[in-house]
Amino acid sequence: MRRLPVALLTAAPILLGLGLAPAAHAEYGPGAAIVSADYGRLEQGDDATTNADITPDGRYVVLQTRATNFFPDDDPDPAGTIRRGGIFRFDRETQRLQLVADGNAFATDGAGAQTLRGAANPSISADGRRIAFSTAQRLVPQDTNDNVDVYVRDMDVPVGADRQAGGAYTLISARDGGDVPATYAPAASPQPSGDGGADVWRNTSISADGNRVVFRTAPDAVSDLPDHAAVDVPGGQVLVRDVAARRTTLVTRAQADGTPAGGAAGAVVISDDGSTVVWSGSHAAPQTRFLDGEHIDPDVNYYLWRRLDGSITRRITGLADPDDPACDGTPVTLSSTSTGPCYGPLTSQEEDGASLVNLTPAVSADGYQIAFLTTGGMRPTPINNPGPDLFITDMHPWLTRKSGTFELTRDGSSLDARATAPIDSVAMAADGRHLLVGTVRTIFTLPLFSPVGTFRSAATSEELYVLDLAEHTIDRVIRGLDGGDASAGAGAGPSPTLTADGATVAFTSQSANLFYGDANGVADAFVTSLVPPRSSTGPPPVDPNATPPGGFVIDPGGDADPGLRLTLKRRTKDGGLDASIVAPGPGTFRVTASASVAGQRAGKSTKVVVATASRKVTKKGKVTVALLLTKKYKALLKKSKRVAVTVSPRFTPTGSKTQVDDTALRSSFVRPAPVKKPAKKKATKKKTAKRTVVRAGVSSR
Repeated sequence: MRRLPVALLTAAPILLGLGLAPAAHAEYGPGAAIVSADYGRLEQGDDATTNADITPDGRYVVLQTRATNFFPDDDPDPAGTIRRGGIFRFDRETQRLQLVADGNAFATDGAGAQTLRGAANPSISADGRRIAFSTAQRLVPQDTNDNVDVYVRDMDVPVGADRQAGGAYTLISARDGGDVPATYAPAASPQPSGDGGADVWRNTSISADGNRVVFRTAPDAVSDLPDHAAVDVPGGQVLVRDVAARRTTLVTRAQADGTPAGGAAGAVVISDDGSTVVWSGSHAAPQTRFLDGEHIDPDVNYYLWRRLDGSITRRITGLADPDDPACDGTPVTLSSTSTGPCYGPLTSQEEDGASLVNLTPAVSADGYQIAFLTTGGMRPTPINNPGPDLFITDMHPWLTRKSGTFELTRDGSSLDARATAPIDSVAMAADGRHLLVGTVRTIFTLPLFSPVGTFRSAATSEELYVLDLAEHTIDRVIRGLDGGDASAGAGAGPSPTLTADGATVAFTSQSANLFYGDANGVADAFVTSLVPPRSSTGPPPVDPNATPPGGFVIDPGGDADPGLRLTLKRRTKDGGLDASIVAPGPGTFRVTASASVAGQRAGKSTKVVVATASRKVTKKGKVTVALLLTKKYKALLKKSKRVAVTVSPRFTPTGSKTQVDDTALRSSFVRPAPVKKPAKKKATKKKTAKRTVVRAGVSSR
């Protein structure tokens, strides 16, 4: 095992001791702090760490590792086996490393056969308390199958030698409506370490509150999920589990009859608010609309998007654009230069020359902004990119795929490897403003982003860059302790992650010059942060009249819409409010005003809806309605002069079940001043005015 130098106990002295002057623009500091380490023992891992996921506030990092020296002394390996790592959570505030779940296990006899497929692919909730992962280890009494299943660990509940005792684990791959585990058909070739069943994608499978988990069944795992009476559901299904309600929902379903469509083979991602799922998968034709002329291959993967409120599955990109209202269903051709309302943003389908199986899309907190990787070029460019490049799209229902999609990187000259290396991974910060990409590329040909600091002179190692969509800058993340190149790049396979404000990045690397004394010779997990830090950790202010919803600030152009643009104006005559929105097209909008009123218990208040208004519209444009307090709550104005309210708009396009929310505004209903009647004039006697006549200087009365 490799012990850590004492100086590592605090990361700050390492950085401050270098005597570096702060840069004019904040840069990610030299070196990095290791988090795959036991600080109590001052030991690095004795084997490689393969993944790291950081919480939005940067306090916790969950890691997957093969290290065998992180287990507590009172938790020895079971008799006859050795555990090669597992999943651990590192607390950056206390520097405590805590076991989440056991990793793979192997027999200690001469053969050394694997006896358990252990915990893999962790994702952590926003508060760091709940961690989703997959494992063949049976962690609850009701799990009796021999398959890999999905679990969530509650880190506030300790575990003992008996993993099933204490209730620290919750089974996620369970049947709808209860805790009955999935049943899987017998495997064609049973494995003693556990057969395929259900699993999760690393870093992307749990909602911010930890209540919703997205998972998929293995391509060859026939099951009874979510609620079939027989074990007859083909593998490759995407499902979402609501932990509190114990509901399991099928996501990959056919439009016609809701039957399982399957096809999921790559990444599955859930938005922070738990409203939206994005995945890469085949068998797309039964799930979403295609146009005549498209080359529909059931084995080709597409990026698919679905809201969990019952809306249809949509494609996020491609060579066709069924979302365009002007598209009348005219057949498309495979030409990369043809244009028209039925043509999409790309010159080809997204999986054209590069498999989507290992490319993870990044999703904003509300599920509407998607960053994705593809080899397709922007139509009508006749040449596709040799490797995946980075795009971002807005999935709000009033946008076509063409108007909502923007190209953020593009390969350069085919003769220069520094400009042509593929983009390997992308992650999005919770603020929707920062993207983290991994690539060997060091030159970015599009003029959208200005480089900060210096980049490698040669395309030799995987680098991480943070793209700021507001400032249009691109920052290099990893540097050695001397400020120069790291001795090795970031791990190219797993997706690195970043905090909500994009200021701190978690990653894995085999580099040996990120902190003093690193000599274990294997990949470790690290975090690095901006130096100096940003002055504000929150998202930047957004001008609703200049940017689309969600803080997406690349110039949209075309027919992109900046949102509902709610405005409020007090009505002095009756104490109401005039609420105005810009309807993006035909549909129905509803405006609600909520206020906090005193509850039945002393000192307690309840939030209630005190006013509502709705209206149907037939075209795009500004519409105004009057909000008036309902009769039940008019008495509030008799007790006080004003009632503070929060006014929220919601729009539902005609023919769609997708509801569009926008920014809520604060205002108040004010008691109208009583109308004063004009005072009656008193009757007065008429007085006859005496007239003076002047003639030639002589006065006469």
